[in-house]
Amino acid sequence: MIKRIGRSDIIGEQGIALIRQIVLSMGLMFYETGGVEAGIDGIIELRDDVTGEVSNQILQVQGKATEQAFVAETEASFEFTCTEADIQYWRSGTAPVLLIVARPSAGVAHWKSIKDWFASDEAVQARKVKFNK
Repeated sequence: MIKRIGRSDIIGEQGIALIRQIVLSMGLMFYETGGVEAGIDGIIELRDDVTGEVSNQILQVQGKATEQAFVAETEASFEFTCTEADIQYWRSGTAPVLLIVARPSAGVAHWKSIKDWFASDEAVQARKVKFNK
């Protein structure tokens, strides 16, 4: 039996690398969770870019990467459908959660605050997050 690492695994790693690069370019810190995780790929720690001061203010990050067209993609927007389990997991935590959807080959990533987006029962039932480019 031959072990394999698939193309989707590579794209996922490229997505996390892109997210890290973008977060660091903003002067913030990105700490990848690594290893086994259930739906949080990393933590962004807010940091004052002038003084370097950090204050333990964090955002959790769930990254999703693809090289395919996004669902319902136009020049202005696209949609991403989340699983019920992911939504419940993200909403149950104590820290804010950002869903960051990336297309590594284009060097683009779009984010949405999950707890804000899924604040209503209607949004939870629809399971779709609309991203404005």
